[in-house]
Parts: sequence; structure tokens; C-alpha cells
Amino acid sequence: MLFDVPDLATRNLQPSFDAFPGSRTIRRCARGSGGQTGYPIVDAGMRELWHTGVMHNRMRMVVASFLVKHLLVDWREGERWFWDTLVDADAGSNPANWQWCRFPALTPHPTSGCSIDPARRKVRSRRRLCQALDTRIESLPDSLIHQPWTATPIELAGAGVELGKTYPKPIIDHKVGAKRWLAAYAVSATVEPMASAVRRLTKHRSGQAVMPTIAIASSRR
Repeated sequence: MLFDVPDLATRNLQPSFDAFPGSRTIRRCARGSGGQTGYPIVDAGMRELWHTGVMHNRMRMVVASFLVKHLLVDWREGERWFWDTLVDADAGSNPANWQWCRFPALTPHPTSGCSIDPARRKVRSRRRLCQALDTRIESLPDSLIHQPWTATPIELAGAGVELGKTYPKPIIDHKVGAKRWLAAYAVSATVEPMASAVRRLTKHRSGQAVMPTIAIASSRR
């Protein structure tokens, strides 16, 4: 794909979404040491990336989906952020995956990311991950680790948490964010299937066997 679409990191594969609303709030979310959304599972992933230069692949999906769908961050902003911080950033997979999250042409189910509720409690490993990566909330009990804003003042005080000071309040309500995304998507054009979008952008290059990935990666660095 990168061979046929060398500007994959800057151009929507789905041009009908060029005017789709996007913001630059990623800077607000990632300021300082990273992780300022108020959602522990998202913040844990962002802090992991900031401090280590890596992020688990499932965490990448959660963080990217939250940014582009709940906050309507332009996927190119997220792509540049990952490119600058990931030690394994790849010139092809990084923009392709961000486009997949944002849906321009790479997914048959463009609204599926809204089903990712960053506050839901499902597995204990998520609690351990949040505790390991974000000491601000490590003392919260299991029932509150993913939703500290639902805790009572006594519970917060017992864990040493003060919302808005020691740990941020949610940057947006999950249901509000999902509803806003779906509303924006509803007024956009029909998504073109991935195969036809790539065919439309692809130019036949017979006799060329060298992939430009390395050249593109080095030029971006």
C-alpha cells in the first residue's frame, strides 16, 4: 500500500471525508508525562508510550479509537504523535492503522470503535496495567479503578485522589463522545470499500521492485 500510496501519512484514502471534523486536542491529552484524558485505561497507554517508547497493540487500538472517535482528533495528528514517540514506528503500518481507526477507507465497519467504552471493567489485567503505569490511581479499589469519577469523596480521599488536581476529570463523557462521532459520521458520504479505494489510488508500476519504505522513513526522521 505504501508503495502505491507514498503520501499515506497525509492523505485520506477516502477523499469524501476530507472535510470531516477534526481537532488538535491530542496536545491537551498528551501534555506533560502523557495521559490526561481522565480515563485510566487510555491514560495508562499514553503514559506507557511516553515513558517507554512502546505500547501494547491492544492499547494502541484503545487509545487511537478514543482520540479519533470520542475526541474527533484528526487521524494525522495521532499518526504524527505515534511516529514521534514509538521506537518501532513504521512508515507504512502507522498511517494505515490510524486511517483504519478513523475509517476513511480501511474498514467495513467504520462505527465499530464507538463500542470501545474506555471506562468498562472487564479483566483484572487492565487493573494491573493501570496500577503499574499510573501511580496517581494505584490505590483505588477494583470497582473504581476504571471510573474514579464515580467514587464518593471518602473513597477518593482514602486513595489519595483528588479529581481535577491529582488526577484529571474525564475530558468527555463516553456516551456524549460516541453520540457526537455517530452524528458526524451520519452526515458524511458512504464509505468506499477498501479494495476499490486502493485500486483507485494505485498506479501500475511495472518493473519496479524496490519498495520506498526506508527512504520515506528516513526522510520523515
